[in-house]
Amino acid sequence: MLFNNVNSIHYESTLLKVRDDAFSIRETGTLRFENAAVQIKAQGKNDCLLLYLRSGHAIVKHSKSEKVILSNELVLIPLENGVHFLYAQGSGDFLVGSNCPQTELMRNHLRVPSQVDPRHFDEFLLSCQDPMVNESLAKLLKALPVNTNKDAKQRDFIRNALLFMDKNISKRIVLDDITDTIDYSKFHFIRVFDEYIGQTPHQYICDRRLFLARELLAETDLPISEVALRSGIRFTSNFYSHFKRKFKKTPKDFRDQSE
Repeated sequence: MLFNNVNSIHYESTLLKVRDDAFSIRETGTLRFENAAVQIKAQGKNDCLLLYLRSGHAIVKHSKSEKVILSNELVLIPLENGVHFLYAQGSGDFLVGSNCPQTELMRNHLRVPSQVDPRHFDEFLLSCQDPMVNESLAKLLKALPVNTNKDAKQRDFIRNALLFMDKNISKRIVLDDITDTIDYSKFHFIRVFDEYIGQTPHQYICDRRLFLARELLAETDLPISEVALRSGIRFTSNFYSHFKRKFKKTPKDFRDQSE
């Protein structure tokens, strides 16, 4: 199963029998990310992940590229070299294909539908040698309410802002730094960010830092003061109070229960 033994994910799936000699579907399912960081590796030959995010967003790293997936977007990700969800929250549907064809869509992955030539989806579907799989996959893709180009510019602004925040999460982030990178006024940026992410930029940064701290507490032996600094929280006393308010436990209690 694709997401075995991962914290902060609620996951239901159906495993299917695959053909060894042709593109076929290995697994389908739904999932819900709760501020998760996840690494995925391939389980079969030329596996690929088709992910539709119904709500929320995910920051995905594949090879050397990073991509932000927003709600109502569909992406195809080859799993050959693994994929790392640096941060994800929201819910979605997915399927895993085996023996995925090396089409244009696979070679230029991590694109949302509005950035993909529709012919590349058709090429990908036609490469499936099993008519029943092809028909069910085509039906699934056509039923998804994926976004159109009408808000592509705003979505790109949000992507750039999220990538900037993620890259600088351990540093001091000022709103001017974000709006300077995306050429938006502060007021307009806050409104659009809240529309797509469901939080103000300040709320998002605070939550992102606390969940990063929780991850470091569970996976490292760093002193709690160092965990706070690496998470971008400058004062340990603030870290204790905010962490307990968010997770109902002190950082020390959380670490003790994680061991």
